[in-house]
Amino acid sequence: AFIKDGIKTQRLINDSGNAVSETASKQSTNNFVDIAYDLLTNDVYGAAELIGARGVNRSEMIDAAKYCYKNGFTWDGVIDKRFNLREFIFEHAAYNLLDFSIKGGQFSLRPSFPVKSDFTINYQASVPDPSIPGSGGIDIKALFSDGNMRNLQVSFLTPEEREMFKATVLYREDKPTSFPETKVKTFAYDHSNISHADLKKLPEEVFDLSNWCTSATHAQQFAAIALATRKEVDHGITFETTPTSVLGVLPGDYIRVISEVTHTSRFNNGSVDNDGFVTSRVAISGTINVYYWKPGNLGQVQSGSLSVNSDGKANQGSLTGTLFAQVDTTTEDRLYKIESITYGEEGFIKVAASHAPLTSDNKLAVLYRAEPGANLATYFPSLGA
Repeated sequence: AFIKDGIKTQRLINDSGNAVSETASKQSTNNFVDIAYDLLTNDVYGAAELIGARGVNRSEMIDAAKYCYKNGFTWDGVIDKRFNLREFIFEHAAYNLLDFSIKGGQFSLRPSFPVKSDFTINYQASVPDPSIPGSGGIDIKALFSDGNMRNLQVSFLTPEEREMFKATVLYREDKPTSFPETKVKTFAYDHSNISHADLKKLPEEVFDLSNWCTSATHAQQFAAIALATRKEVDHGITFETTPTSVLGVLPGDYIRVISEVTHTSRFNNGSVDNDGFVTSRVAISGTINVYYWKPGNLGQVQSGSLSVNSDGKANQGSLTGTLFAQVDTTTEDRLYKIESITYGEEGFIKVAASHAPLTSDNKLAVLYRAEPGANLATYFPSLGA
């Protein structure tokens, strides 16, 4: 038997993509957000006793359901055993390019990427131009700098975690008049005109979506985003901030982080002898900021400025008999996507975020080559079945 319709549920949107009321008649659905909402609120086989309608942000779920509808993401599967509901929604939300979060005690699903007014993914979204209201497409919710951050820590992914791969995706092809057939396709990220022979040599990672995915386009879209994320995202950060700095900011939102990073340059260091003469790797012009230390002195490394006169002596007598290293001060301005917001120590809020790298024209690097159509076929070619 080929069963076309599943359990009738309380829908969020109808088959035309329009929102429906909570009292609308029940219908079958293959929209994952509808299914997740039903599992969270159903009092027969769902988690209504623990969560229920009050524990779900219905308005955001409706927007997420429209997002799946407009982008052609469907879930045609069978649930035939008990499972951890939170883990199930979290895992399958990622397959549908959604973020699963809890805010104010309410469960919610939200689009993982910027969307247009019609809820389709905005693959050309860019950082807005401050002089043009409504431009860009990336909604940057907050600004964090050295003034409202503390304990900033950066975690870089290891080379193994960033190793490129070829993605083999399994999905299902359904035909009402025959048995379902599992299709297998392999994709790679051709970001610099790499030959197909070299792409086929990449290590393989398998994504089995055959239990619920019946769309070749959906399967390729997921593979493209997974491959682009591996290529582009290289680090994450954590920091603590004040509660007022995160008002209105949620997991999944984009933030701008501007930090002044100070470090020494190993290519411009030297010494000042007891007569004041300066020896350095690179000629010093003007006044530079330095860290300096007197060998044999148990005191701490100090900071100051160094300038050299025409006879090669330091103008600062306090630097005689010291070793120094020039201080480079650079300002890092980057875009991040919030992964979690939790309570920290001493009343501060701890924020974890992943880097959202941009292209040279300020578009999201993970998205701009993954747009369905010619771009997708060019940058994420199929390596066969």
